[in-house]
Amino acid sequence: MAFALCFAASCQKQEFVISDDALTIEAKNVYAYSVWVDIIPENNDFYYYYDIITVDDFNEHASDVEFIRYEDELNREVYDIIAELGYADGSYEEVMLYRFAILEPYAGNNLILEPETDYYLYAFAYDADIKPVEKLYKVKFTTPKEIVSDNTFTVSLDGNYVSVIPSNDDQYIFDFATERELEESYYGNALYYFEQMINVYEQYDFISEEVSVGPDSCDIFDYYDSLDDGEKLYVMVAGYDHGLTTEVSIYEFTYSAGL
Repeated sequence: MAFALCFAASCQKQEFVISDDALTIEAKNVYAYSVWVDIIPENNDFYYYYDIITVDDFNEHASDVEFIRYEDELNREVYDIIAELGYADGSYEEVMLYRFAILEPYAGNNLILEPETDYYLYAFAYDADIKPVEKLYKVKFTTPKEIVSDNTFTVSLDGNYVSVIPSNDDQYIFDFATERELEESYYGNALYYFEQMINVYEQYDFISEEVSVGPDSCDIFDYYDSLDDGEKLYVMVAGYDHGLTTEVSIYEFTYSAGL
């Protein structure tokens, strides 16, 4: 069985088909506060919507069909609001829906994941008239318990080398930025900078290359051509295991060109 529809293109009709297997979805790399989602449409001819919902919230709906209708109505209300405010740069489908494969960490469309919670990753397709096809694709996953570390850190700046010595062998991540860099791009806020960097590392899936275990060091001139004598440098470090496992510690140093 397939959902077959027709629409007018110029003066001719083309067949628009959405099969029963229109979408393949998978939740993987599930951690306390994050999950990687794969949403793969069988082709790029149709729009679809996806998100994540807790199992408890989903069970408040009478059926898959009722849930699809509810989500579509809610999304259209949101679109009307942002369109009225002048923030909708396109039609409903262009702003609220998806058309191509999504292979990335979940970006938090409507919620922030919590540990030890049951969720559904779900998706449904739209037909040629931008009406939802009442077939719901969903997979269940459960986030594990949060990982907490008692790791503490000794951080130093020796010449142009930043060194970090942890108190145990738990994973951690560190980064650094000049005061000038923070003022120009991050409102002078080292914590905001650190959080943004982690988001980028996670989004582009090279966070594993940034994680350290045991003592580690870095030459600041691998990242800066030069620093002014007396320039302030901020080093940020925190435990990390698919999410922060300690509070973020921020260390302030003054670079001395004479060392």
